[in-house]
Amino acid sequence: MHLKLLAGIMIFCVLVAGCATAPEPEKAASDSADFPETRYLTATGIGVSEAEARREAVGELSRIFESRVSTEVATTTASFMDAAAGELFEKNVESRIRIESTVTIQGVSIGKVWQDPDSGRTYALAVLDRQQAAREWYEQLDRLTTQLNGEVDSLIGISGRLPRIIALNRILGLVIQKTAVESRLRVIGRPAMGSGDIDMRPIFSEAASLKSDSAFFVQIDGVQGAAVSDRLSRALGDNGIPVTEKDNRAAGIIRGELVLVPLNLNNPNVTFIRATAAVKVEDADTGTRVYTISESIRKGHVDRTEGARMAVEAVSDRVARKLLEFLGMIGFGGEN
Repeated sequence: MHLKLLAGIMIFCVLVAGCATAPEPEKAASDSADFPETRYLTATGIGVSEAEARREAVGELSRIFESRVSTEVATTTASFMDAAAGELFEKNVESRIRIESTVTIQGVSIGKVWQDPDSGRTYALAVLDRQQAAREWYEQLDRLTTQLNGEVDSLIGISGRLPRIIALNRILGLVIQKTAVESRLRVIGRPAMGSGDIDMRPIFSEAASLKSDSAFFVQIDGVQGAAVSDRLSRALGDNGIPVTEKDNRAAGIIRGELVLVPLNLNNPNVTFIRATAAVKVEDADTGTRVYTISESIRKGHVDRTEGARMAVEAVSDRVARKLLEFLGMIGFGGEN
């Protein structure tokens, strides 16, 4: 789904949620007496037990933030993106917004618990001290702003597509975190003052362009190295990461070596094979190494060939998992 459309849907959902049935008037009045709205943000939970009521209250308070933060962060990031942004880039941004929007709100406590004698239902009131939360979030916002400015300033000295993608991905994460904190401050009625934010549109545009044009070349040497190459390439492709058969067309080079060693474990009926894979990810433009993987797996079988095949597949799959985890961290793959 296009990020701008997602933002529109989120805004609609917030408006609908605002029309939902409010807590019972007598409960709301009782709550505000001990926890005035000017000082506390509150939410009421109802359950058949105290434990359930407490969970519902905390969950309800968290949902107040979640819906607002999701909408505002999606709207802000959408304003930085142009129509040329690829679908995978947008999915990656949407995924990161979901993660940041559902962060557990620190400082929430249960202010009171009571029971309705007529219905037997238990009520719990979750409270968040606006002043305390504001202090913590202002400090967090200052740290994120300083870190973001430093990352943007350092971009000028970074060359090579992969190193720049990694740096741009860090910036993207900081923008989402910073926007989320600003949104939380608005929820509690303590908005941060404007500070001449950096124009992120060129940065988002470069990140989207680099990722959409970036493919990986995979070459693993050694006995059965081709089998490992095929397995890794297939894993990348299955996760929406482009693979090329020509290294001069790649942004990233995945090279490595597979070594198979027979083991003597004093078992005449089973042949054991150790498969060791050493893999590195390099930037195709500069040769800079950005990630390394080393994995070793032992497999045994009555048939030597079958034992080797099992070891090769097992070590390939383990390398693939680590490779996909790393590439997901730097923004490749739509759901990372």
